[in-house]
Amino acid sequence: MHLILLIYNYYLSTAHTSQEMKNGLILPFHKGKGKDPRDPRNYRGITLSSSFSKLLELILKPRLEKTLQGNGIPDELQFGFQKNHSWHDGLFYKVDQTNVDPAYTALLRSLYENMKSRVLCSDKTSGAIPILQGVREGGRTLPPAVHCFC
Repeated sequence: MHLILLIYNYYLSTAHTSQEMKNGLILPFHKGKGKDPRDPRNYRGITLSSSFSKLLELILKPRLEKTLQGNGIPDELQFGFQKNHSWHDGLFYKVDQTNVDPAYTALLRSLYENMKSRVLCSDKTSGAIPILQGVREGGRTLPPAVHCFC
């Protein structure tokens, strides 16, 4: 536990996380009954991240939530995506408008910059692809509705 604390304190003081913390594995799940399983559009991907990364998000969450909620985030009028904008750019634009501790914002930004995932399908794994939007399953660093604007 002491070693984990030292690592997280290092991440916080340097505002840097390792690439391994940013890597994920996408599992495709069929959307449901009546949908053609041969059509790739009938699947949604759930991205899983490491337990270490999830633990960091759990540490950050209470430190961010109170400040964000006090600044009206999430706003129920914010929804959808806009063309030519990364979801992550929108996330950080909104967070930058608040008085969240800059150290937490920098660490969160580091966690989401250069995220990559591989897709697992039929016991084979694809090459790494960049992730520009969304959050990983269980990775709710910010309240869910914050993840729906840009």
